[in-house]
Amino acid sequence: MKVKNDVLMWERHELGASIRTCFDCPIFSSDGEKVGILYGTKKAGFYRLPPEAKYLVKRYFTNRGYPDHEVLELPSLKVIATVDRNTSPEEVLSFDLPEGVKEYLLKDCFGE
Repeated sequence: MKVKNDVLMWERHELGASIRTCFDCPIFSSDGEKVGILYGTKKAGFYRLPPEAKYLVKRYFTNRGYPDHEVLELPSLKVIATVDRNTSPEEVLSFDLPEGVKEYLLKDCFGE
C-alpha cells in the first residue's frame, strides 16, 4: 500500500488473499471517530482519504478465528500497533491511540 496526494492505493491481494480473508478496514480521525471504511477485496484499488483520516485498522482473522490486526498511521502507513492472539485487552487499553480506536479493537478482537 502507499499514499499519494491523499489517495490510498493497494495492489492485488493486499486487502485479502481470498474471499475468506477479505475484511472491511475502518479509518479513524485523530480524535477516534470513524471517518471511512475500506471494503476488503482481492483486487488492486484506490480510496480517496478524507482530510481528517489519521488511522487505518487493517483487519485480519486467522483460520482459527484469532485476530491479527495492524493499526497504521496515515499517511505514512507506519504500523503503530498490532493485536494478535498474544495481545491482551489490557495491552490494547495501554496503546497510545484515541479511545474510539481502542474501543473498536476491543470489540472486534475480544467482543468487549
